[in-house]
Amino acid sequence: MTDRPRVALASLGGTITMTPTSSGVVPTAGAADLTAAVPGLVEIADLEVETLFTKPGASLDFADVLNVLGWAGRRPRWSAAAPA
Repeated sequence: MTDRPRVALASLGGTITMTPTSSGVVPTAGAADLTAAVPGLVEIADLEVETLFTKPGASLDFADVLNVLGWAGRRPRWSAAAPA
């Protein structure tokens, strides 16, 4: 355990995860890919990353949103307070 902030990040897909393939542009990047693209992020925060979906944003439905809510509810209750 460190004094760094703890961050839980879920990826659902959407535009930010799109990559070109032989069949067109599709969501392929996951949560680990997204966090790896942010230089220095792993040095400033303890990350818990998970890819819940790799869907186009317009394809998310109500059941998906409920799934995300359940995922968030199972994360530890970390303090959102800024460090002193």
